[in-house]
Amino acid sequence: MATKTSEAAHSHPKTSAHSGNADDKSTTCDGKCHHAEAAVAAETVLSRRRRCMFKWVIEGGKKVLYLADGSKEQGFDDGDRLSPGSKINWIKVDPRHLIILHTSRRQPHFIVILAEEDGVLEIDDYFEIKLSMLSETMVVESSSRKNHRPYDVLVKCPKDPGASCECKKMISAQKVSESLSLAISTLDDGPVKERLTTILERFESCVMEKLLEHDKKRIEQERANGFMRPYAYFGRCPKDGCVCNGGFFCNPRDRMSARGPLKIIRCPTGCTDEHGVPTWWCSICGGQHLEDENCPLPDPRKDMSTEQLAFFDSEVKAGRMQWCPECFACHSKDLNCDHVTCPRCRTEYCHGCGERFTGDYVNHIIMGPVDEMHPRGHYGCRRTLIRWSAENRTGHRDWLTDSVMCSPLMQEVRVVLEDPMRPLEDEGRLFLQEIIARAIDRGSLR
Repeated sequence: MATKTSEAAHSHPKTSAHSGNADDKSTTCDGKCHHAEAAVAAETVLSRRRRCMFKWVIEGGKKVLYLADGSKEQGFDDGDRLSPGSKINWIKVDPRHLIILHTSRRQPHFIVILAEEDGVLEIDDYFEIKLSMLSETMVVESSSRKNHRPYDVLVKCPKDPGASCECKKMISAQKVSESLSLAISTLDDGPVKERLTTILERFESCVMEKLLEHDKKRIEQERANGFMRPYAYFGRCPKDGCVCNGGFFCNPRDRMSARGPLKIIRCPTGCTDEHGVPTWWCSICGGQHLEDENCPLPDPRKDMSTEQLAFFDSEVKAGRMQWCPECFACHSKDLNCDHVTCPRCRTEYCHGCGERFTGDYVNHIIMGPVDEMHPRGHYGCRRTLIRWSAENRTGHRDWLTDSVMCSPLMQEVRVVLEDPMRPLEDEGRLFLQEIIARAIDRGSLR
């Protein structure tokens, strides 16, 4: 390659990847620099935090990058400067082999990607350490560019090579990726290009994981706040081996409908399953369901302790609470109708038996017997009335015995008898078994 990378940045394997003071107008230090102490310190040892000076020069109408050479008397540690009058030798470098992060107090911070040793370009020994530091400090923020991607991934400038970063400046991770891509484009095919490509893929994979994690948390928060149609910005193809399995940007503008962005998306690569069906999934929950169907909410029972589950089961068995058949949240109700709507997923179901309503509620109820609370009788859930009959409430057993020729009611008796969620007491189970046997004898139940 015609353009040479600076020897100053690579003369020591632990050389810092950051610049020092840059002065485009002069090649000597000013009067504010430290004196002989800096030169003595530079001659004895070069610390891991060493910097090298850095400047841009306009040559032929183009900006050209120069670094100070790597001789000991020209290098300096943080807090030290060259003695006044020391001459600085500048070496022209290839800016495509650097990641220019930002400039702080006229001190540009940069990371060296490639080093040149014996005329051969190699990846700088210190580069992957710096890249790991960048990956560990990734944060995701909302983007101010509304027409572009919704999030910005930022990394902290790794000024210090130690565990903590002295510089608090946040830099876009996109700048790092673009610099790596530019450096790769200048290389010939070989092991250096392959290794640098692998490093870039690893870094971008880390960025994508951060975006997927942030987008998932946003969707969960919106669903918890009652927003029933949140939409995802980033998705992951569920098929192993697909290039989109690591994640991709699924722009909501590309799947817009009259009701908003579609939840169901197809893999942009056109991959298919073993039956040749195009891969598709819900971008919100990751499952497969129709567009108009609600995404299943996470089962809250998975986060409950054994004591909590036992408490709710006892409340359901006593008829004071009921599990939602869709999201399995447990709710109570007032003394009104058993036709309730889950406040979590908006599913309509019967509070008495927990059955989901797929039709008219009138078909689910029946006129019950007269008792102390209902002297004129009342309409109620068939299964609830049958369960009260098994518990031998006043008037309910006589009512169920007189209704033995009602075939739909006898079918509900069998359902209550076989319900594993709310098992009956032995005496109540024997009573319902007798009712079923009598219904079979009279032909109202097969």
